[in-house]
Amino acid sequence: MWNWLVTNSAALWNSLTTNSATNSTAVTAMATVAGVAVAAAYAYLTFRLARAANTQAAQGRVLAGAAMRQADAALAQAEASRRGADAAAEQAYVTRQMFEASHRPYLEVRVQGRTFYARPELMSVVVLVKNHGSVPAMLLGWRTDVRVGGQVIAHAESPDETGCIFPDSKDKELECAVGKGWSEARLHPEVDLDIEVAYRGFHPGIRYKTTIGVTGRADEWTELYVKVT
Repeated sequence: MWNWLVTNSAALWNSLTTNSATNSTAVTAMATVAGVAVAAAYAYLTFRLARAANTQAAQGRVLAGAAMRQADAALAQAEASRRGADAAAEQAYVTRQMFEASHRPYLEVRVQGRTFYARPELMSVVVLVKNHGSVPAMLLGWRTDVRVGGQVIAHAESPDETGCIFPDSKDKELECAVGKGWSEARLHPEVDLDIEVAYRGFHPGIRYKTTIGVTGRADEWTELYVKVT
């Protein structure tokens, strides 16, 4: 209709103006019809534009929903990846711990009867050390605290003690003495000894310790505890 009106508008106007004097009512009617036609054309165009806008809005909503679902899927994938990485790290830690536990030295420490304490300036600690682990133990030193009533009254150490103790080899004797003499050994009352031996395996950055506690006096020592770390 719009195309027809544009094509024939000139002819219609000439016809209407030529006969306006004799047929004014027809002119008015035709003008009204033309106005209605133009309004209908604009209404139709407006409807088409509104429908196109609604279609575009609907497509936008679909695209937005798809984008949100994609974002949710990406977040879920990231969370799953994080959980997988955490599980892998934990598994690696457990595997390393199991490997270290089965490939490390374990030193057994036993106090000997010649161990005695007379006074801080006169004492001697003698222990036997045996390696029950699967790799050699490199000694890093050892120390002893003497306690009475829970209080440390004397200390002796051998920080420069070195050597290698192979698995299931002959017991190695370690001795740390302060002063010389034996006559006063049995005169002192019972004391508690905390003896700690430090060592490592093949890995230079990992240190181990075996600590034992004993109570008594010369030739009469009773083991209280053993701790290996």
